[in-house]
Amino acid sequence: MKIAIIGAGIVGLAIARELSRYQCEIHVFEKNEDVGMGTSKANTGIIHAGFDDDPKTLRAKFCERGNEIWHKWVNELKIPARWCGEIVVAKDEKEMRKLEELKKRGEKNKVRGIEIWEKEVLNKEKNLNTDVIGALYAPTGGVMDSFFAPVAIYENTVDNGVIFHFNSEVINLEERNKGIMLETEREKDYFDLVINSAGLYGDKIASLMGYNFKIYPRKGEYLIFPKNSLNLNYIIFPAPSEKSKGVVVENTPAGNLMIGPNAQDIEDKEDVSTTEEGLNYVYENAKEIVKNIPPRNESIRQFSGLRAETENHDFIITLENKFWNVIGIRSPGLTSAPGIGEFIRSEIEKRYKIRRKEKWNLYRKEYPKYGKVICDCEDITEGEIREAIRRGATTVEGVKRRTMAGMGSCQGSFCLPRIMKIISEERNIPFEKVEMKKGAYILAGKLR
Repeated sequence: MKIAIIGAGIVGLAIARELSRYQCEIHVFEKNEDVGMGTSKANTGIIHAGFDDDPKTLRAKFCERGNEIWHKWVNELKIPARWCGEIVVAKDEKEMRKLEELKKRGEKNKVRGIEIWEKEVLNKEKNLNTDVIGALYAPTGGVMDSFFAPVAIYENTVDNGVIFHFNSEVINLEERNKGIMLETEREKDYFDLVINSAGLYGDKIASLMGYNFKIYPRKGEYLIFPKNSLNLNYIIFPAPSEKSKGVVVENTPAGNLMIGPNAQDIEDKEDVSTTEEGLNYVYENAKEIVKNIPPRNESIRQFSGLRAETENHDFIITLENKFWNVIGIRSPGLTSAPGIGEFIRSEIEKRYKIRRKEKWNLYRKEYPKYGKVICDCEDITEGEIREAIRRGATTVEGVKRRTMAGMGSCQGSFCLPRIMKIISEERNIPFEKVEMKKGAYILAGKLR
């Protein structure tokens, strides 16, 4: 059986990993130069426990199962993670009633260990403002390195025979007798099944096969502070609104303080700019629930990401004929991805005669650590960077997502030339041709 997956974000990759267990020919088409270049690279990294969503929704169905699977996948794929639990805090009785509603919803969604804390929460998390009167606690919540997660799945699926086509935007799909014809600017091929997981552009891909979905972008902005700026015991949320889970305050697995996002509906699916107004909103809202947040000018990085929202505020999953849609996978999309992958795999197994491979690589191989230290902030060695390039990194950002080189307090001020030199050597290209990301050259002109 020959299967095409459109989109190499976390959802498409999770589907690819599940299918790589079988004797199928699996191709992944991605319009960017690397995996995880859309929504997957700009989010909180939180693996949600699953108490937020209405039990009737697909989001609720896949979130709890995805959380359970991620507890295994982070170990199999060597993805940095912290299983510290989530708390949602309340500052008045109205918000406490909201927490009771979330607890009941979580119980319907089969969230394990969920409970309500009252004033004792101030002893459990010393960084909360003293006007907090209670919290909902969900112990199964955690946070992982979401920049690296797509890379880790990609490397494992490549080891298991999945074929990737980068810089290959799908421009046409047609159902023919031989299957579905998939066309990019560079190639044309036929597939027994095509799975659309194209993120923000999932509606565009679906329209090629006659579907009329609308996906619109919702922007969220974030601030990151140096490691050990503020050490928290939990991932901290405010009581949620109808539109958003609110501004979260968390420590990344590396120990950085991260706050965000806000939620702004926009039109441009490429607009990942940050705004003074948006970042101020994030900062001030974080201070309302957590004390001792560092001054905003100590932030080492500001960024924004786009979520793929749908008209009915739920995932879109259609399994019709030879073209399946798996789109609109916004929060808790990262959490849900392995659950969705498992579901798609089980549906293919029911409908098609596919057999499991006798041998399948469960584990991802870590990068070897050897040679001189290239990135002092993150203690990343030359060996790790060379291995990252050999496994698929083609740009400075590609190296950064795989190794964290350049993500420390100096944000690459010292290690950037060293990384560029190694990329130049490994790819056998001139130093001035090394790109930050595809099409973005760091140096203008030719070096003399």
